[in-house]
Amino acid sequence: MRKVSQIITLLRDADVKSKGVGANQTHADILKELLFKILH
Repeated sequence: MRKVSQIITLLRDADVKSKGVGANQTHADILKELLFKILH
């Protein structure tokens, strides 16, 4: 259950970044970062 809550937090962070808050990244970069964090 701990991993699931971490993934949900990562998804929320990626959502905020995709809306342009606190990050100047492309959508592809945000997705790559999200997948890396989930898998590692």
